[in-house]
Amino acid sequence: MPLGVPTPGHALRICRAEAGGEGGGEGGGGGVGEGATGGERAPSEIARAGETGLLEVRGPGIMLGYAGRGPATVKGWLETGDLARVVEGQLQVVGRADDTLVLLGVNHAPVEIESIVLRDVDVLAPHVAAFSARREGEATAGLVVAVTLSAGVDGAHVARRLRAAIAGGTGLETRQVVVLRPDAFPRTALGKVQRRALQRRYETGEFDATLCLPQDGAWGVWQQVW
Repeated sequence: MPLGVPTPGHALRICRAEAGGEGGGEGGGGGVGEGATGGERAPSEIARAGETGLLEVRGPGIMLGYAGRGPATVKGWLETGDLARVVEGQLQVVGRADDTLVLLGVNHAPVEIESIVLRDVDVLAPHVAAFSARREGEATAGLVVAVTLSAGVDGAHVARRLRAAIAGGTGLETRQVVVLRPDAFPRTALGKVQRRALQRRYETGEFDATLCLPQDGAWGVWQQVW
């Protein structure tokens, strides 16, 4: 969803996590606002329009730092920790950088995978979380998706549809689909799903005997994973 453009006197830019490669070019692409692509950043470090990267902001309304922790900005630019992109001049935030999934050497924003699931699969919003995990004996991390199903929905059918939707939208293979009660999703005080907590619980086997599906309106153990 587009969030708009910077207010007067402010600027934003989308930076690549690693310098180098093809750049967005001076004065365009992933920068919006006065001086968005100038300064200490080389053109190759600024993402192109539509490319996802790290969001930096600058302006008189941006904080200078945290009390007792020193400056939070570099030459006036604040690294927000958000992943975002600029599409048709409008900012779109896609998630937090520390939630990024690295699968087969490629970065993926979990919110984009979750959006595909919510759009194409019969699951109970907002109880969807995508995370990477590697359990004992697995050579690499794989994609795991945790969901809550609506009452009366066939879990195996949903799992097949979910895998197909994610593969079609991202090219990723889903290693496992985990079905949880709504209250089994760890959340912050603001209601955001804690994906890393889910990852830890999955990798330690905590969900193996507690995965549930609704049956006739009641919650009961039905299936482990697909």
